[in-house]
Order: sequence, then structure tokens, then C-alpha cells
Amino acid sequence: MSARGAMTAASILWFSLMGHVLAQERKAAQPDTNRKGKVAAEIEIKKPATTAGMVHRASEIAGMPVRNAQGKELGTVKDIVIDVKAGEVRYAALSYGGFLGLGDKLFAVPWDALKHHHNVADEKHYLVLNVDEQTLKRAPGFDPDKWPNFADQQFSGGIDKYYSKFRTERRVKTDARDGKVRVEVEVKPNPAAPRTADSPSLTSDNLHRASKITGMTVKNLAGKELGSVNDLVIEIESGKVRYAALSYGGFLGLGDKLFAVPWSAFDFRFNPADKQFYLVLDLDEATLRKASGFDKSTWPNFADPKISEEIDKYYQRKNG
Repeated sequence: MSARGAMTAASILWFSLMGHVLAQERKAAQPDTNRKGKVAAEIEIKKPATTAGMVHRASEIAGMPVRNAQGKELGTVKDIVIDVKAGEVRYAALSYGGFLGLGDKLFAVPWDALKHHHNVADEKHYLVLNVDEQTLKRAPGFDPDKWPNFADQQFSGGIDKYYSKFRTERRVKTDARDGKVRVEVEVKPNPAAPRTADSPSLTSDNLHRASKITGMTVKNLAGKELGSVNDLVIEIESGKVRYAALSYGGFLGLGDKLFAVPWSAFDFRFNPADKQFYLVLDLDEATLRKASGFDKSTWPNFADPKISEEIDKYYQRKNG
């Protein structure tokens, strides 16, 4: 083989190897999707714009834009309906405004029919409802002043069935190792059978709008008022209610700080005397005093596993 031929062969081999290396790098940079529909990704903790997208306050979800799959804005979220016993968002009440002549009605959509998106360019979060215009036009709506009973099997069952082909079950798992947050999202079609009022958790006493839980009174076991709910912290992909941010006011000299308490620490009750729902927090005064709070104007990043683990461990230790 001539010298020129040898050089040509070497060049071809070099470019072939480099192409293979670049292909492997591109493959490693993309999410790993397997046959079961699991998507795994590694995100550096130092990128808050990405990790913060997984958790939102209920007050942030209200007013969040809703778009279709083509990016056309349909409307906004007016409120979300929460199963307080299960600690999960069941429905979102959407306002389409004048879109398609749908007027001022609200439309209940199962939470698992909506998908969360984050526009990195403008740091905006929005929800996507991948339905066609005919589906929107024929969807059952209700008057904003006359909210339906979401525990009514005829209503909620009809909603679940109507959107059944758009619904997915998303299970989110996160863990932190080696300075990275690993996020695994499992996406699969929801069971065909819709939830009904026969389900143990799905009753009118358990289903409440987030806007009604905000401001709800919090008491201890003795019935002494501790404070009220300032906001809720929700894992948006799974719809899980992670924390309630409590304002204790001047109780125990805790001032104007907010205190994030895991939703599982609360008991939900009803007072027949004044016909009011309230939350019970079974914690002693010493535990309340020593809990870490935060300023109302500077909320922590609850998507940071270090913060959420610290809160969870504190209340698990006190309740254990």
C-alpha cells in the first residue's frame, strides 16, 4: 500500500471512530426510555430552573396557562380540586374564555390528562391539554358560581370517561446521589375504569378546592387554634400534595414566618356546629417552636431534595 493510501485509510478510520464517539455522547445526553415507558434523567442541583419545575405552589397553578399540543393557548387554570384524604389533585377547573365561543363556563379536566411543560427561554410554566377542538366544544362545563359536587358519580364518572383516552398515569421518583438529582417518570395509560364515588377516598367531604383549603384553620388535638394554611406545595407531575405552608401568626411568638409541614401530618375534620372544615396537627408546642420556618417573600426550593428531606425527617422523627 502506498503512503497516500495508508494516510487515507487512517483518516477514514479516525473519522469513523470520532463519529462513533459523538453518537455515544449524544445518546448518553438524551433521556433513557425503555419499553415500560420510564424516562430517566440526571439534572445537576445547580440548575434550579429545571428542578424547580417539578414542584409548584397551588397559588402558582391557579392562573397557569393551558395550551394544546400545537402550542395554541386555550385558557387558564382557575382552581384545582384536591382529594384531601389521599393528598392528591383530582381535577383542574379550566377557563377557556372566548376560545371557540365557550363563554364564561368552567370545565373540569382530570389532572392526569394535563401535562406540565417549562419554557426554559422565558422561565414560564404551562400545562398542555392534548385534545382537539371538537372535544373541547362538546365537553361538559359548569357555571363558576355553581360548582358541581365532584364526588357525585354521575358527574365525576362522566368527566373521567369523557377524557379517558387523554389520561395518563405518571409516577415520579427522585433521588440524589453524587451531587445530582435523578428524576424518573413512568408514563402509562390510566386504567379504563374511571374513579367513582364508591372509592373509599372519593366523597364530598374529602374533595375540596385548593382556594378553599387556603386560609383553612389549623388546630391542635385540644382544639386550640394554631394558625391557618397560607398555601399548598404540590408535586405537579404526580399531583401529590407535599406540604401545607402554615402561618401561625403570633402563636408562641413565631411571628410572620411560614412553616412547611408534610401533608401526611394532618388530620382533616369537620365541625358540625359551625359547618366548617379544619385541619388538625398533632404536635406539641416545643416541636412547633423548633421547626425551621421561612420568610413569606423568600420561599425555599422544595424541589431540592436536601430541603424536602430535612422537613420530612423532622416531622417523621416527631411523629414516629
